Amino acid sequence: MTSAGSGEFYYDFNLTQPKGRYDVRGVSDGCEETFATYFEVTHLGKELGQAESTMYLGFLGLLVLVFFLNFFGMKFLPNRNTRDEEGRILSISYLKYFRDVLMMTGYFLFIAIMFIASNLAFAFLEEEMFANVLFTIYKVAFGLAPLVIIVWMIWIFVSMFHDAQFQKMLNRGMFPGSNF
Repeated sequence: MTSAGSGEFYYDFNLTQPKGRYDVRGVSDGCEETFATYFEVTHLGKELGQAESTMYLGFLGLLVLVFFLNFFGMKFLPNRNTRDEEGRILSISYLKYFRDVLMMTGYFLFIAIMFIASNLAFAFLEEEMFANVLFTIYKVAFGLAPLVIIVWMIWIFVSMFHDAQFQKMLNRGMFPGSNF
């Protein structure tokens, strides 16, 4: 504790200080009247009330629901071109690219879920180990996002180029993989 002069004192908290309740007692303005109070040190710097925690949990629940609906919807989309029983391509299915878009959407939903879950863990859990694990997963996934986007874009363009080549062959009456 450091004196700021004129009977005022202050105490600096930093990230190495433990979270929790701090009790304060003192003498008010040099008088003989004393006071006693307490304050909470939290990860967020403020107390998380019921309304805020309900909002957090609601957003987390909504993100998890959208995450599962995203992957549920993917199963209804084709994952490759239409083929015959011998494995020859009969037609190009461009709807399969929407499946890749949903996969990328799922990746970013996962990042958002990890971020909100780590914040909830920091706010409500006494121990920070689980919160740190969730936040590390978030940081790694978010850090890899530019690389994932670049690889995904290259994959999409290469796939579209190959499908355009196959479509030209199909338009000429040739079926890739056949003997004629």
